[in-house]
Amino acid sequence: MSLRITTLLVIAVTTLALIGLLLLSLNATLLPHFEREQQQATFTALPRAQGALNSQLDYLEQTARDWARWDDTYAFIQSPTPAYVQSNLQTQNLLDLGLNLSMMLDPDGQVVYVQYLDALTHQPVDLPPALQAKLLDARLLALVAGSDGENGLLDAGSQAILLAAQPILPTSGLGPAAGVLLLGSDFDQAAADRMADVTQVPFQLLPVNSAADAEAVAAAQSLQAGSNYYTVNIADQTLHGYILQTDIFDQPAYMLRIQQARAVYKNGILLTSYLFIALTMSALTFAIILFLILEITVLRRMRGLSREMAAIGASGDLSQRVTVQRQDEISSLSRSINSMLS
Repeated sequence: MSLRITTLLVIAVTTLALIGLLLLSLNATLLPHFEREQQQATFTALPRAQGALNSQLDYLEQTARDWARWDDTYAFIQSPTPAYVQSNLQTQNLLDLGLNLSMMLDPDGQVVYVQYLDALTHQPVDLPPALQAKLLDARLLALVAGSDGENGLLDAGSQAILLAAQPILPTSGLGPAAGVLLLGSDFDQAAADRMADVTQVPFQLLPVNSAADAEAVAAAQSLQAGSNYYTVNIADQTLHGYILQTDIFDQPAYMLRIQQARAVYKNGILLTSYLFIALTMSALTFAIILFLILEITVLRRMRGLSREMAAIGASGDLSQRVTVQRQDEISSLSRSINSMLS
């Protein structure tokens, strides 16, 4: 194998090895960094989605407190009258407040008044028995008794309901409670989508104990084991993030699942690709320049020297001399050959 081919192979192999090391180093340093940044963005978005849900619950609690701490409501729970219902509990009143459940219970837990609106038709319908049983749960009534009220999610069977429960008191807030006021709003996917439009974070509410797929089961196990968040990459384009959401009994009954584009990670891949291309082009340019320098300064002169020696050997004329150029090692070799021919 000629010296020229050997040099070319050495430079090519070295360049390819350098490019491989560059690719490995970029993948080992930059991409994990962007993956962590992507997860951090998800960890920021999850509390934002949870905050939107909690803000809705706080609004519901404030609305319930305004109605529950009112002399008219206090009088109604003790002596129900059609006039109060006509003035305050019309269907449109609930719709204007974004509610579809209004319920009043006396101190014994007996229903004094209830109105439930269908989430689709917005028309009054009978309260589903499963939901009524949940609302009359002794734990819920005990939770409200002696407190300033509670709010949270309540399992309504097929879906969750946002619920606020307040003791019914005079406007002054003093005196024994005359009962409990419950205000609620069905939290279906349409409600979640409306919140997502505000937060710009699409999310779903999933039950912890009846997760429907392997991903949700794994998330529930991780969160119940103590993790604050759980993330899983769905594809190169999107990921899911999970966070626990407690119910009205302060139990981790639900998970919020958000879906986010992996924009940060995609930008990392793009940057890594640009850097890899730029470094690869630099390495190839350096290899070409190095080969050209060796070709001009060494290889071409060595081939010329070889041809001149072959010509002298073929002619048998020892008076001929090889060409001496520059002042370097090849020139010293040329002078040594000329001295030998002398």
